[in-house]
Amino acid sequence: MTRLDELTVQLIADSITADELGELERILRDDPSAAAAFVALLDLDAALWGRKGRVDLAGPVMQRVEALLRQRLSDGVMARIARLPQPPLRRRVRPWRWSASLALVAASVMLMVGAWLWLGRPTEEIGARVVSVQGDVEIVLPSGEIQAAQVGQAVPPGSTLRTRGGDSSAAITWIDGTLDLSPETSVRLPEAGQRTLWLDQGVLRGAQEQPAARQPLVVATPLAEMRIEGERFHIASAGHDTLRLDMETGKAEVIRQGDQKNLAIESGDSVFVRAEPNELVTERANLVTAPRRVLGFEGACALAFTADGEIVAASYREIRRFGPGSAVQKVQLATNGSHGRWGAFANDGKTLMVCRSLQNDDPVIFWDVPARQQKRTIPARIADRQYFTLAPDASWLASVDRQASHRTLHLWDVATGQERRTVTVPKNIDCLAAAPVGNLLAVGLADLSVRERSYILLLDPLTGEERGQLPTRACPAVLAFAADGRHLAVGITGQVQIWDLEKRELLRTIQGFERKLEALTFSPDGNLVAGGTGDGQVWLWNVQRGEPVQVIQAGTRGVRLLAFTPDGRALLTGRIPHTPLMLWDVPKPGA
Repeated sequence: MTRLDELTVQLIADSITADELGELERILRDDPSAAAAFVALLDLDAALWGRKGRVDLAGPVMQRVEALLRQRLSDGVMARIARLPQPPLRRRVRPWRWSASLALVAASVMLMVGAWLWLGRPTEEIGARVVSVQGDVEIVLPSGEIQAAQVGQAVPPGSTLRTRGGDSSAAITWIDGTLDLSPETSVRLPEAGQRTLWLDQGVLRGAQEQPAARQPLVVATPLAEMRIEGERFHIASAGHDTLRLDMETGKAEVIRQGDQKNLAIESGDSVFVRAEPNELVTERANLVTAPRRVLGFEGACALAFTADGEIVAASYREIRRFGPGSAVQKVQLATNGSHGRWGAFANDGKTLMVCRSLQNDDPVIFWDVPARQQKRTIPARIADRQYFTLAPDASWLASVDRQASHRTLHLWDVATGQERRTVTVPKNIDCLAAAPVGNLLAVGLADLSVRERSYILLLDPLTGEERGQLPTRACPAVLAFAADGRHLAVGITGQVQIWDLEKRELLRTIQGFERKLEALTFSPDGNLVAGGTGDGQVWLWNVQRGEPVQVIQAGTRGVRLLAFTPDGRALLTGRIPHTPLMLWDVPKPGA
């Protein structure tokens, strides 16, 4: 006898408890196989009732069944049941030979109908409602029609929500709480009558003000299923072969799809799941949520440090110098326009490069910071932060005009403002980085059709000549040189590769965070590397061991600005233009 049969018998005898009633409700409502079996049993139930005269219904139990069905089976309810999808029954109807066991089966079948109706829960069409939209967010309806998401819009069951681009995000209400979709995230709502949410890729943050006591939130991916009973969590998936769940409060159960291995994790724990048949292991991350200092300046797009330890930040409109305590000095650069989108300081902090926007076709402006005067303008068209890099001494600028060509690199002479040369490469350019002494330019090339063919191209920035290649075998998203100029970090969705440039050798691959990186930087001594993700986290790893040593929760939006202080004891974080600059304590150098 199945658990469903046991609960049905208890229901008949009026001995079922509230918890058991809730269990019965979950079985009937949430289990797709039970729902399908239920529809098929309805047909059997109709057949049994059609032959009622040939079934022995004597006894108080059967009388209770009849009374219950007469009470609950109204015309309206039957009409609702009739609308359920009913798969054809492939069975031969044999002559009826009734026995006590068949009578018990009949009772169970009929009580399933009664229990379903007694619980008063018609088949739900669980949809969602959009409560916030940032950037490019679209809804793919079950019909295949694509719509731009609007605040307040109802999303029907079976639809898919997608945030497209590094600046996109969305929030929806669903069942008992709010779900936040980070950039490049794809989530499919369940079909009518189901409750399992599907995360295809990206980062999903959940917040449940009043978690349902009987109905845990279920989020599934091609790799594993999460049953979550808690208020806040992160689920990140870099693809179909990896998954990460971080519980902030509450608890969850992770069930791997392949071998059905499960693991319960508590608040503060994390679990990283891979496609390989490895053991499921939890870890407790060193999560930091309180910064040492909030500097403000949400429009900042460039960072530098003075010799006396002050922090200098700049936007298209102004420069701010942050001294000890709350002291702030401001220098106005422009009287109109936005704070800008992209910027960079030269190593000495005396030259500042800023660009307002691509839409206005604004040139790149170079400022002499001590003199507060414009030095030069260059007509480079920069679409995003990863599509330019400035030489450490500000002698040259490399840029990619993504609207014109994804495969053309422009090299500019900052002293003259003229384009020195263009370099055409065989694949799409996705990121750039300049070596500390300016003698090498790293170019990340992405092959979207065959990602294993992606690689890093090393060029001479003066001549454009090739100096070597690094076969990343995955699409690079962001690059960072170490201060020694010998090591290069390559940020890829779900991993960071550390390369030795002299040997052209991959030293190690850091995995487990399952997010797309939007910023990357080494500590001054090269022992730590920090990566900013699209959901507001900053991960710090020990370079030698390839292990995480700290996770900073800097907000819910992507971190685009990262800079270690010269002593390596703190890290500056920010985002253009929504998040203030914040200063965070980090593990001691060499940790």
